[in-house]
Amino acid sequence: MFKKRSFIFSLLLGLMALVILVNNQERNDNKSPVSAIEQDDWQISQSQSWQINRNQPNQQQFLQAEFMRKQSEKVFIEQPQLVLQEAEQLVRLDSAHLEIHNQTRFEFKGNVIVNRHNEDASQNQRLLTELLIYNQTNDQLSSPLLVKIESQNQITTGVGLVADLKTNHTQLLSEVKTRYVP
Repeated sequence: MFKKRSFIFSLLLGLMALVILVNNQERNDNKSPVSAIEQDDWQISQSQSWQINRNQPNQQQFLQAEFMRKQSEKVFIEQPQLVLQEAEQLVRLDSAHLEIHNQTRFEFKGNVIVNRHNEDASQNQRLLTELLIYNQTNDQLSSPLLVKIESQNQITTGVGLVADLKTNHTQLLSEVKTRYVP
């Protein structure tokens, strides 16, 4: 009888240990860290890419970046350099950071410099700001911050910018000052 009790007691202790072990395992599984990385997220260093239109070989795009990563619906780019080349002009945009939201809103941040070089050098321009937003759906550039536009004979500054790239209409919103350089 004593042997039966010890066997049943050992069996009960074993079952209790198994239940405790399973409960602890389930609790540890529930406490595991939740990763914010999705299956389609990625990252890359020292990236360079070109886009050339076969039908219009004079239109080319070049993007160079120190570091790029995609997380959810955003792409984060460090030290982007974007070059857009058309038949008669070349546009180069540099900034410290770039965030792309849903592949339609591009936010260039930190020391944003846009240089536009034309065949006619008198038409060259340079734009400087700390934040430049490009909305691809309506083809507009905007900035709520101080903007400086330099050309051959003038320097114009203002707070806030709205530019329609389809019509080439640019408007500085407030505190506009222009200085002519002979």
